[in-house]
Amino acid sequence: MRFLYFIIGMAVGFLFICYNKWLVDNTGIRWPALEHTLGPGSMYSIWKLAGVILIILSFYVLFGGFGL
Repeated sequence: MRFLYFIIGMAVGFLFICYNKWLVDNTGIRWPALEHTLGPGSMYSIWKLAGVILIILSFYVLFGGFGL
């Protein structure tokens, strides 16, 4: 079961990294306060960071983290 979670997490993380522009532009998910604080285009970076974190957590799950 851990391997399945790993594969799903890797796929979703990869999609977050590759399609961050599409996610922001088509879903309309923008945080004005974050864009004002970090600068224009920071939502793209947030989606990339979320993808990297998801990939790292997927590896953690694969190697026995979280007790799954």
